Amino acid sequence: MRLNTSLAFAALAVTAGMIPTAGTRAAERRTISEMDLFKFTWIADPQVSPDGSTVAFVRVVVNEKENRYETSIFAVPTTGAEAPRRLTGGVSDSAPRWSPDGRQIAFVRSTEKDGQPQPAQIFLLRTDGGEARPLTDLLKGAGGPVWAPDGRTIAFTSTTAAADLEKPEPASASKERTSDVKVVTSAVYRANGNPTYVDRDRHTHIWTTGVSDTAKITAPVQVTDGEFDEGGPVWTRDSSAIYFTSDRVADSYDLPRDVDLYMVPAAGGSVTRVASIDGAIGNVSVSPDGKRLAFVGSQNGTPVRSYSQPDLWVVDAAAGSTPKNLTAAYDFDINGGIGGDQASPRGEQPKPIVWTSDGSSLIVVSGEHGSANFKRVSIASGKIEALTSGPHDIVGFTATPDGSTIAATLSTQTNIGDIAIVRVTGGVASPVPITRVNEDLFRDIIQSEPEEIWYTSFDGKKVQGWILKP
Repeated sequence: MRLNTSLAFAALAVTAGMIPTAGTRAAERRTISEMDLFKFTWIADPQVSPDGSTVAFVRVVVNEKENRYETSIFAVPTTGAEAPRRLTGGVSDSAPRWSPDGRQIAFVRSTEKDGQPQPAQIFLLRTDGGEARPLTDLLKGAGGPVWAPDGRTIAFTSTTAAADLEKPEPASASKERTSDVKVVTSAVYRANGNPTYVDRDRHTHIWTTGVSDTAKITAPVQVTDGEFDEGGPVWTRDSSAIYFTSDRVADSYDLPRDVDLYMVPAAGGSVTRVASIDGAIGNVSVSPDGKRLAFVGSQNGTPVRSYSQPDLWVVDAAAGSTPKNLTAAYDFDINGGIGGDQASPRGEQPKPIVWTSDGSSLIVVSGEHGSANFKRVSIASGKIEALTSGPHDIVGFTATPDGSTIAATLSTQTNIGDIAIVRVTGGVASPVPITRVNEDLFRDIIQSEPEEIWYTSFDGKKVQGWILKP
């Protein structure tokens, strides 16, 4: 596994050096070097516990000797009174997910066998101590664990097929030789970051596994099947069914995206389409009472365009309901952010839609004028209010079930990213940092802060930009 070459640009985006001018301390400081890139620490996937007391997150570092990124799971109190502590001992652990009672954390771990990486599996760790134990052992691995509200089942995704669960034939049994010839019949035959060919016979489906008190692995249940991929599983409030999104158009690579919202019983069965727009649906979130769904959707439009602005939508949970666009008049991207090479090269960065406890408003992230901040959107009126302000990017976040406490990874032009806590109140809240993972590294490095500029274009429109001095 090679290091991401975009690290080379991170030095420019985050820490362009400048010559010190005065002061003893400044004289001791230095400009950044290419070797500092190997010392970066990133934070990904901040997951706040149900009671709001702790944040589990993925720490990403570089193993220069092995030429790879390493990921492990840490935890830190939301008070910031203690330093982060390590929860898992693996070097490829990610996707921590709290159980509803906060006593366990499900996560994804990839191990090695005979020097070769194995498909990632879902593991379970008790928060009061003990070793992590595997929950899955599937041929093609498992990922994206999502706890059912009752805490007894975990949904996940896998490309494992039903035939993979069959017992292998005895070694003595004769087998026909399998041809290694690849016949390509699709325009999309490789995927970004995939060193092999796309397997057209395998699709990402939704599975579930029971969570027991024993170390024995429970037989997983395949919930969906067929020729289309499914993703983004979200449980209903009563744990009886699972919502998911899927583009169920064959060979849709040359067509505008058409991802709809579906539902399937938790035990498997017929799939029901719940909502559809002329475009793509994602980031599905269930209301506190389970009667409504919120999602981020981008409409395709006519004629076909290269980009469609994502909006915030709400729809009744009953099949066939008509979605309502809450931000049609808002000229910024919902769930937008600031692109840059200082983002974590590994780990997820979730941006869920957070319902307020009374179900009247939704909390989302929006990018405006080079910064991303939290916004509260009224479902009844569509009114948008700022929850935070400041020159930063909200890279990823999660919230407590009542929406009162948010744990977010915040990055700035001079800080790669740290966890900050936002206490949701009636007005604008200030994020409170609780980690400083790169403080020792950057204490002695001189950085240049970009300066915002505005200028008038040929058509009279105002254009925003920045200048970074060497």
